Amino acid sequence: MAPSFRSRSPGGESKQTAKDLAVNTLLATLRVTKEASAAFPPLQSVAGGLLAVADIVKKMTANADDIETVTKYINSLNEVLAAAKPPEGAAYPKSLQDRIEKLSREIESISRDLQSLKSRRLFSRLISSDETSDKIQECLRSLSWCIHNFNVPSSIAIEMAVDSSRVICEKDTQLDTLATIWSWTKRAPQDPSPARALDAKDSRVFWLSGLAGAGKSTIAQTIAKRCDDAQFLGASFFCSRDSHECSNIQLIFPTIAYQLYTRSTRFRNEVSKVLQEDQDIHEASPSRQLQRLIVEPLRIAREEGNFPECAVVIDALDECRDDDATSVVLRALSHYVDALGPLRFLITSRPIPRVHGGFRLPGLVNNTKHLALETDIPAETARHDIELFLRIQLEEVRQVYGVKTKPWPRPSNISLLAERSNTLFIFAATAVKFVKDDRVCNPERQLTRLLDSEQPILDSAMSPHRSLDLLYLQVLQEAFPKLDGTLMAQFKLVLGSIVLIRDRLSPSALEDLLNRQSNAVRVESTLLPLRSLITVLERSEGEVIRLIHPSFHDFLVDRSRCTDVNFVVNPKLQHTVLAKCCLSALKDLRRDMCAIGDTSKLNGEVSGLHKRISRGIPASLQYACRHWAFHVSNADIDDETVQLLSSFCVPEFMLRWLEVLSLLGELGGAINALHSARLALEVLPAPVSEILVLLDDCGRLVREFYPGLSACASQAYSGVISFCPTEIRFWKLHMSSNTDDIPRLVSGMQQSWGPCLSIMEGHFDNVTSVAFSPTGDKVVSGSGDGTIRLWNVETGSHLHTLYGHSQGVNAVAFSPNGQEIASGSDDATVKVWDSVTGACLRTLTNHDQSWVETVAYSPDGRWLASGEHDGAIILWRLDVETTTQLVMYGHESAMHAITFTRSSSFIISASSDGRCQVWDHQQSLSIRSYGRGVPATSVAIAGDDKTVACGYVDASIVLLDFTTLTCTRELKGHHAGIGSLAFSPDNPILASASWDHDINLWSMEDGEQIGTLDLLIQFRLVSSYMAVEVSSSSTHEASRDAPLPDSPTYPWAVRAALSASQAAP
Repeated sequence: MAPSFRSRSPGGESKQTAKDLAVNTLLATLRVTKEASAAFPPLQSVAGGLLAVADIVKKMTANADDIETVTKYINSLNEVLAAAKPPEGAAYPKSLQDRIEKLSREIESISRDLQSLKSRRLFSRLISSDETSDKIQECLRSLSWCIHNFNVPSSIAIEMAVDSSRVICEKDTQLDTLATIWSWTKRAPQDPSPARALDAKDSRVFWLSGLAGAGKSTIAQTIAKRCDDAQFLGASFFCSRDSHECSNIQLIFPTIAYQLYTRSTRFRNEVSKVLQEDQDIHEASPSRQLQRLIVEPLRIAREEGNFPECAVVIDALDECRDDDATSVVLRALSHYVDALGPLRFLITSRPIPRVHGGFRLPGLVNNTKHLALETDIPAETARHDIELFLRIQLEEVRQVYGVKTKPWPRPSNISLLAERSNTLFIFAATAVKFVKDDRVCNPERQLTRLLDSEQPILDSAMSPHRSLDLLYLQVLQEAFPKLDGTLMAQFKLVLGSIVLIRDRLSPSALEDLLNRQSNAVRVESTLLPLRSLITVLERSEGEVIRLIHPSFHDFLVDRSRCTDVNFVVNPKLQHTVLAKCCLSALKDLRRDMCAIGDTSKLNGEVSGLHKRISRGIPASLQYACRHWAFHVSNADIDDETVQLLSSFCVPEFMLRWLEVLSLLGELGGAINALHSARLALEVLPAPVSEILVLLDDCGRLVREFYPGLSACASQAYSGVISFCPTEIRFWKLHMSSNTDDIPRLVSGMQQSWGPCLSIMEGHFDNVTSVAFSPTGDKVVSGSGDGTIRLWNVETGSHLHTLYGHSQGVNAVAFSPNGQEIASGSDDATVKVWDSVTGACLRTLTNHDQSWVETVAYSPDGRWLASGEHDGAIILWRLDVETTTQLVMYGHESAMHAITFTRSSSFIISASSDGRCQVWDHQQSLSIRSYGRGVPATSVAIAGDDKTVACGYVDASIVLLDFTTLTCTRELKGHHAGIGSLAFSPDNPILASASWDHDINLWSMEDGEQIGTLDLLIQFRLVSSYMAVEVSSSSTHEASRDAPLPDSPTYPWAVRAALSASQAAP
């Protein structure tokens, strides 16, 4: 045998073996793909392209890790394709077909690149081996990326929902509206038609508004399809109140960003960087998501000139769950609309106040074309379109059922139905469904019954929904002419559940959930008579139930609209039923329901996790895990509910619940769920103290171990309990009944929860000021690094960063309505910010460029006061078009704190000159003063405007009578100067933060100290500044201690601190 002259490098054989193993695994995976492709030719092309790539990689030098990454994505691809497979005889949705074909083209391109590398001469490949290796790696990563882009489940789910449940406008209907919108897109007309495009000014945003049922979504879908056909559709998001995902405002901009990936390689790369650098972006505010995921990548892509103009469609924005007075999405768009360059936004909604107000914001008011269907489109045009729709649809019914009567329907029949519709297309669609009901199979009779009803013809201006309500009522009464007690109970249970559930469920999943409380529920048989109002849609995960239109939900829960007591839904009672069903379902929770086995695996490392979840956790149980607390918080809680909660609120089941939430990627909702359940229970007279304690413990547990628990579900058992405090109820109950081999710490265990709920880190210098939002769900912090950060109180997640100050920020404050944030800085400016978008609304410059030490809003929101380093107080009038300034002098040195009385009539100030003063700002006069020989550092006033607290550098706190400003009591307990003071909203407690690193809590009844939060012991922090703020709920405090770079902000549990201090000997 001839000797081998092949050189060997250290580890070369093991590397070759690893590569061979990776390639063999890849080929085995591809065989699954090839088998799945038999039913659909474009899939065969994908499989063939992947096999070609694998063949080339096998013969060339490639990194085993890169091959394994490709294999992982192909495994996910196989799961997605299996889940998306349509029923036998049905076709794949058009959008999915297009995406598969696009994936095939991308794989073919990568295959050609690899083939060109392989075809190079051997000598050329050898002398440039590093370059060749890099190019192979780049090709494999490109392959992983394009497969990943195809696999994103949320995007596929949205697209499949659009294909299977939404329709486009009937031919020759809505012509004027469609022509107007198409003209606004600046695209060439697709079809010659007699349509008259209304004036569509050159604007970045088009708002189409209309009443529920007016046809907005159908128009949006039609425009989306036309844009897609013209390769002009950049992205779309169809909101829906009956889908958890499609009503989540935090999914809108990430979904749009994902869909825009394909428009530009540079845009895609920039978004990828953001996702790697900011892994919590999914929890950020919509405004920050828009900025980071769309605006900034778009700017970079446009600088290179490779991002084409395209349309973004957002339908039914009013159906998103958004509690703000002004739409959060629109506030974000208003701030960034000028930076969105080539994107044109079509937005549809009902003209509700929060949406209407959003379009009046400065950024949108002059950059939006508004078309209102109820006013801008003549009623006769809408009626003509509805007649045409009815004519086409009923002609199809005539052909299907072989109606012999001619003419059928008569023109007068169609005219009468169109008149009754009051220009609402949903009326016509419901009428057609009623006529063609396949249970009756007699469209002539159904039409006659519909026309012969005693429904009055009403003027739409008087009651736009009345005719639709009467139609809904007629359909219900025809479907259930006689309801005995048993049938009525079942009907209301099923119908009420469909109306109020938070996610769409299949008939079998809903039946499984409801039968936790009643074994006789038959969902499918109950729904059969209601096919004209409720549809059962095919989805990749099976069938799901959906109301024909959101207006049917509004009708059923409104007693003034649904006048038949047999059909009206009582939301509170229905939530009670659903709460009991969910809590009963939670009894099925078991450890490791997905049979993962290996407790060391992170969730992302579990092979086929989606399939495991579907197989191991029934849809009804998934629903119960996600939404039990929502139904409990909206229910009438009775003894049975309390008993069910008692059964669930034990460590065994709560840990299993956390495990499931972690696997579902929903752990972030656990804290809010536990908090909302607690709020619902604590007002009850029932003995629920044990439940409340365990809910608190579980909430603290999630906060404490959130990062690890969200990444690895098994940490609910092995990585949580071992580190819990040993004296809390949760730990004791678990240890008393648990026999599993859980690691136990020998020493160093805490006995109880510390008062610190979470640490929020991100600033790069001292945190100088903190403030709670009026609702208590957000904290704002100002820092010496010149930035302001907004945080979520419950999860500690970073929501937004506000940039604009050129020097350190000394003070921050929320406006009384929570819509704005004020900040004062060493750069001698006061800035007012939009708390949702982060936009700087105003920059207020003081008279002599003195540092701004403190800021405060008046409770009525009309005034903003700033305290200056030179001792002046500047008042800014905010409720006028041009901000006015009023300067008040009286202090001789730096201002440290100011606050308004509850009446907004007076200001109280504390200064380094040792004085606390009361000002009548209407007269610009100091009317009372209290002085000491040491600097005053802080001031606060009780909510009843009777007691003033003033803190001093000598560690004393003086309580003053507001009317005379005389000392009534002095509080001693700190060992260093007082940094900040705050009264609880109900006045009985005063919190003081000191430079001795303690936060003390004082009873206002007797002046006694009732609690201490010791920062130095818990966190070993040394600082010279401190701030404290009490939330409006009195259950949280926020403090800052300014010791180190990356200085954190701490929210504190006041209730826990009080309990701990009172229990101490």
